Amino acid sequence: MKTLIPELLTKILCDPLPDNTAGAAYLYGQTIENQSSVLNKGASLYKKGLVRSIWIADSQPKSGYLGFTVWQAELIALGIPESAIVGVPIDSYEIINTYIEASEVARLALSKSIKSLIVVSSPFHQLRAFVTIVTAISREYPALKAYSQTGEPLEWYESVSHSQGELKGTREDFIYTELDRIDLYHGKGFLVSLGEVKDYLLKR
Repeated sequence: MKTLIPELLTKILCDPLPDNTAGAAYLYGQTIENQSSVLNKGASLYKKGLVRSIWIADSQPKSGYLGFTVWQAELIALGIPESAIVGVPIDSYEIINTYIEASEVARLALSKSIKSLIVVSSPFHQLRAFVTIVTAISREYPALKAYSQTGEPLEWYESVSHSQGELKGTREDFIYTELDRIDLYHGKGFLVSLGEVKDYLLKR
């Protein structure tokens, strides 16, 4: 499976945008040190008319995420109208993780008949974020077309926190922990294979 990583990394980090305006962009929750990456990218996508709405986790502060209210205010400060900011219902979960986010995004997209979705995460997290959304789509809403747009780059060698605030290290360190998690979660049956992600991109 790991032999596909260079190919998928290239495709996911350099994914072309959909032909038409996407129904929404989902900004994966991040710790405070990494949140500007996704917030700024989400605001840019909206201002360029590439998405109709911005989706974020509708939750109280937990798992290193500052919560819907804080992120909504940040997006409004970046020029996004409040009416364009949509909360994805996640607050009932004890923790927030990438799979929970992806599953609830897919369910909300189905309920709203969204046809295309752009997913945004910090660069070191984008591969697992996209693999996870493809997994959730395959189980919840196979017709949904998901596209990848990486968050704005941040300093690679800065010491930050990640993964519910539990991991500490540089963003460079997290490149490798993310690859390990993809392998681990696929082995446990939580994620589809990288080959299935490649097939999804081909069919999309």
